[in-house]
Amino acid sequence: MIKGEEAMKSRYKLSLAILALMLLFPLPSSGEDNTQLKSEKMTPRERLETYLTLGEIYQKQKYPQKAITAYQKALKLDNRDPDIYKSLGKLYSEIKQFGNAAEIYQKALNLSPDDEMLTQSLAEAYRGSGNYDRAIELYKKLLNSPSNHYPRRFVFYGMIKTYQQAGKINELKNDTRKQIKEDPKNLDWYLLLGSIYQRENNWEKSIATYRQALEIDPDNENILSPLAMACNMRDMYPEAAKYYERLIALTPDQPWNYDSLANAYIKTGEFEKAEDVLKRLLIIKPGQASTYRTMAKVYLEGKKFTRALESARQAVKIDPYESQNYQILAEAYEAKKEYSDAAGAYQKMLEYASNSWERKRAQSALIKLYDKTGNLDELARQLEEKLNLN
Repeated sequence: MIKGEEAMKSRYKLSLAILALMLLFPLPSSGEDNTQLKSEKMTPRERLETYLTLGEIYQKQKYPQKAITAYQKALKLDNRDPDIYKSLGKLYSEIKQFGNAAEIYQKALNLSPDDEMLTQSLAEAYRGSGNYDRAIELYKKLLNSPSNHYPRRFVFYGMIKTYQQAGKINELKNDTRKQIKEDPKNLDWYLLLGSIYQRENNWEKSIATYRQALEIDPDNENILSPLAMACNMRDMYPEAAKYYERLIALTPDQPWNYDSLANAYIKTGEFEKAEDVLKRLLIIKPGQASTYRTMAKVYLEGKKFTRALESARQAVKIDPYESQNYQILAEAYEAKKEYSDAAGAYQKMLEYASNSWERKRAQSALIKLYDKTGNLDELARQLEEKLNLN
């Protein structure tokens, strides 16, 4: 029996490779129908792997019932492998059959009781099915787990969401405050309470709670990170910058902290400090498009438009399929009053937008640009012409 997600991925890759070879290089035919013979020659393991491969293929093709059937047939061949149950449980969750997902995940957990990620998946399935009490029970189990392998922020998020859906969020707040009084050195309770306040957009109380935790452990990145973010949300940029600097000192290889610090300095008008932060990032992450994107933003804020354009072009060169890169490129062109190029970049942003929010933003920017240049009628004409051609 193969265990672990990495092992399961490797197994699936091997199965796909075997299947591909069979399709590309079929056995030579003697003119007879050997279908039954070939089927009988398959070992139970080969048959199992074939069902698992089919299940994954059907799942990707959005044929859930075919995928379910394939996984169920795999389970008939091996009902002691939790990874097969995980695949089937994930599929049931994707199609919102949460009751079935919970039943399958529970069987997997019976086989692998210490799997924290599986416990989280089961809790989510129970929440989806409306069984909030059972979901809460599992989240509490994760929170009290001595191994602490599963990221706490995911436990907090799922726990808070479950209590909110059950209409018991005040109960969770009161219980968490009580836990802080009884165990004032346990940082988990402060982080949970701070997360609750964040979900309620009560940033003042969230910041105060995280500050309490920071007094207990001043160099804890799990506290510094949400505290810095909360300060950003309350426009407390100098304090946010201070926390991001500490985060970078503790974890110098995490690029998102540099981006956040640079943005905090932009908000305070300290453009040279922001630029210096990004230069530091370029040393450790020279090929990141997001670095050049943020650098372009810094230069735009500092009205260094030519340098902004250079950075934006570099971001596009590194990742020509990311819509955000074209957005900052368009903004740089627009700042230099190169409106035709700006329009072209906004069109590219629209082309590579990965969600409706990005598409709407690109459309709005394009309309605003054509309106500013007095060419809105021309844009409408172009769109009508495009429609007539299709």
